[in-house]
Amino acid sequence: MQLLIDIQYFETNTLIDTDFDANKAYNHMVRAHEIQLYELYGKELYNRIQTALAGTPTADEQELIDLSKPFVCSATEVNYLPFLATPVTAKGVQERNGNFTQSSNDTNKGLMVENFRADMEIYAERVREYLRLNLDKFPEWKCKTGHGNFYTPIHGV
Repeated sequence: MQLLIDIQYFETNTLIDTDFDANKAYNHMVRAHEIQLYELYGKELYNRIQTALAGTPTADEQELIDLSKPFVCSATEVNYLPFLATPVTAKGVQERNGNFTQSSNDTNKGLMVENFRADMEIYAERVREYLRLNLDKFPEWKCKTGHGNFYTPIHGV
């Protein structure tokens, strides 16, 4: 699978301001591509962009790729954020409490994830708008109105 962003892009552009494991962030980035980006593009357009990334994208494809990068970064944040404070270990889900820190309550954690999810939806809408305006260049995109159950924030988890 070809990725729109790499770990360096994520580290530079993420709003997560803590030390994190780049390998684990990468795993969540892959999920953002496989789930959220696939859902946003649809199968045919996703496959077209994967093929373009493996070779040389056209100018139009590159514009879509560049416009989609913030979406993928935000989707990675949404996927990764819950695991920063509560890693899954062999002992189950753990809560990380370091010296001189206090774990945030569940309400604050939920609000933070929702803020990241809202950002992701804004970036998704920019991609949808670009695709709506360029249907002649991207006929593989099936959600021509941008409405319906093709992509909703409910599925952006």
